[in-house]
Amino acid sequence: PVPVIKGRCWENAARRSFFSRDNMENFIQFCRRLGVHENLLFESDDL
Repeated sequence: PVPVIKGRCWENAARRSFFSRDNMENFIQFCRRLGVHENLLFESDDL
């Protein structure tokens, strides 16, 4: 089964805001649960 993205999606998050970083962190966690290798992931601070 495909994992679900936990947490809220901030659809109108402004660039470089806490909310946009939260969206990215939720997506990265989702990728980890899918099994994406760590070398292919990045941190929200990298953006």
